[in-house]
Amino acid sequence: MQVYTEDHCAFGEPTFVPAGDDSAEGDGFLLATAYDERSDRGHLAVFDASGPERGPIATVQLAHRIPAGFHGIWRPG
Repeated sequence: MQVYTEDHCAFGEPTFVPAGDDSAEGDGFLLATAYDERSDRGHLAVFDASGPERGPIATVQLAHRIPAGFHGIWRPG
């Protein structure tokens, strides 16, 4: 499988989020933070887990950069 890339972005480790509580295995999304060297800012990229090579289906632009090596975990509130 070809991995999605943007020459000007460095992506962090993705986190898998299931599409729902009763979703089939692998049915969901990959969330990955990225650093954009052109703007010196970060964004969150949302990928369909079934085809990340197609690129993000959504992005959330951030007003600051994400530090290299940033790690996090998503859990219910």
